[in-house]
Amino acid sequence: MRLSFRYFNLCDIIRETIASLEFQATLSDVELSSNCINEQELMVYGDKERLAQVIVNIMQNAIKYNREKGTVQVIVETRAQDVKVRIIDTGIGIPEEQKSRIFERFYRVDSGRSRSVGGTGLGLAIVKHILEAHQAPFGVESTLGVGTEIWLVLKR
Repeated sequence: MRLSFRYFNLCDIIRETIASLEFQATLSDVELSSNCINEQELMVYGDKERLAQVIVNIMQNAIKYNREKGTVQVIVETRAQDVKVRIIDTGIGIPEEQKSRIFERFYRVDSGRSRSVGGTGLGLAIVKHILEAHQAPFGVESTLGVGTEIWLVLKR
């Protein structure tokens, strides 16, 4: 994978992603929000297009595996050397024993439901590949029936 590293405004990417996924979220009765407010500038260093793909893939999963009247929040925490991005949903959650496998190619937590919501099972594998190429730490926290948080750390 060829990467083009440069500084870009992370909040622009988050706002654009929310706008592009609003229709899908509305169909699923899921509300999208972020603490990146209008015109806020938060510069990070990385491949803008690839990191936008990371945000889109995670948010699409958060919408797909959410519940009716659920939420997906993108919370950005600015730190001294980096930025932590937390994408938190109120969805079905991931069983403890399966958390370590969700970034594997073609792996699906709930294969029965996955067929009904579509997808290839590659979204989070692509996320992992892109974040590893950026040497960006990432992880998942989830409680079954409560929701999931996928977090990542980007350089400033």
